[in-house]
Amino acid sequence: MDIDRARTVLEIVHSGSFLRAADRLHVTQTIVSSRIRVVAWGGELSLESAPSQRNLPRV
Repeated sequence: MDIDRARTVLEIVHSGSFLRAADRLHVTQTIVSSRIRVVAWGGELSLESAPSQRNLPRV
């Protein structure tokens, strides 16, 4: 994953929105969407959520 894609992913997580991430990165929302599409289709990012701690066995 290149640095622009990594920054885009982190900014989306931080801001909670593609549009806000685009504003903060000084790019268009279309560019943000394109970067995420490449990351997702390229297998560089797992879009599945992590299992919740409730499902973990108690020790």
